[in-house]
Amino acid sequence: MAGLRREEVAQAAAISVDYYTRMEQGRVSAVSAEILDSLARALRLDDEETRHLHRIAGTTPRSGHRQSADHHPKQTVRPNCRTCWTPSSDIPPW
Repeated sequence: MAGLRREEVAQAAAISVDYYTRMEQGRVSAVSAEILDSLARALRLDDEETRHLHRIAGTTPRSGHRQSADHHPKQTVRPNCRTCWTPSSDIPPW
């Protein structure tokens, strides 16, 4: 997720900040599938992204353990807000 600090990612994945930092730096020789699944959930990775994470780590995702990306509600823009963002001229809104 964009904008999360290491501490926030580690807490969401239920791992220590030190361990997460060592993983980021490549100083962990092997990471379990459970840790990667927890990290994938914390980062809200979809199934394809989770498989890629496991593939580069050399592990296999645990079947049925992950929540699907559809579990998270889709965010939509309300119609009245969309009207504000609809270009009415060539001038940028900012």
